[in-house]
Amino acid sequence: MADEYKLTIKSKLNNGGYKVDWSNGQLSVTQSAEGAASGVQAVGTSAENIAGGDVTTPGYLHLKNLDSTNYVEFGKDNTGFVAVGKLEAGEEAVFRVADSSTIQLKANTASCNVAYLLLED
Repeated sequence: MADEYKLTIKSKLNNGGYKVDWSNGQLSVTQSAEGAASGVQAVGTSAENIAGGDVTTPGYLHLKNLDSTNYVEFGKDNTGFVAVGKLEAGEEAVFRVADSSTIQLKANTASCNVAYLLLED
């Protein structure tokens, strides 16, 4: 079967005289193997691996910071946590995981709950 995963992203900005309406339609992706892991993870102030369950080759990852105050950083461990992104309170992100990396999360000031969906590639 082909094109099992479909992703649509649309961005609209209207700030004074600056306006952007950006949409590139829908992206369709074929999984090499069935599977996904999802849930809500309590993330502390020390870097920790995202709970990937039985996913062996990560593909797309959806993250949503469920905290109403604190931000969460995401990144990977290259002999020490390296943050590559940040989710402010209530924000979310979707991206493809590079290589077979283990993604890590780290809360800034206090523990935060983060919802995640990690798809097998």
